[in-house]
Amino acid sequence: MSSLNFIAGVTVLSVLLGASTVPVAGENREPNEQSTVVELSKAPHGVRYRVDSRPTGNTATTDILYVLNQVREKRGQDAPVIVLIDPQVSIDEIWNLEAVADKAQLNNLRFFVRTRYPEKMAEIKWGPTMPYSTNPPLR
Repeated sequence: MSSLNFIAGVTVLSVLLGASTVPVAGENREPNEQSTVVELSKAPHGVRYRVDSRPTGNTATTDILYVLNQVREKRGQDAPVIVLIDPQVSIDEIWNLEAVADKAQLNNLRFFVRTRYPEKMAEIKWGPTMPYSTNPPLR
C-alpha cells in the first residue's frame, strides 16, 4: 500500500470513528485557540465567579469545581484558562481558585489583575515556594 493510500485510509477511518483533532499534551496548539475566561470579583459575602461570562453558583451543576471539570472534559487538561481578577479580591481567594483548578486537573492557567487604569491589566506570575524569610534569596 502506498503511503498516500495509507494516509487517506487513516483519514477516512478517523472520520468514521469520530476521532477528534484535539491536540495531545505536548503538541503545539493553534495560535488563536479560544481560552476559557474565569472572572473573579468581590461579592458582599466572599467572591463571585463567572466562566465565559456565565455566573457560577452553589448548585451541583454550576459549582466552580464542576464547571472547571467540564472545561477539562471538553477541552483537555492543557486548555488555556485566563483568570481575570478584581483588585479587591484577596490573595487567599486567588490561591483558592488555583487549588480548585488543580483539583479539576487544569494546568494551563494565567492570572491577570485589573489595574487602576481603565482597560489595563497586569499578569501575576507565581514563582517556586520557599521557606518564609524577611531576607529571601536574590534572583
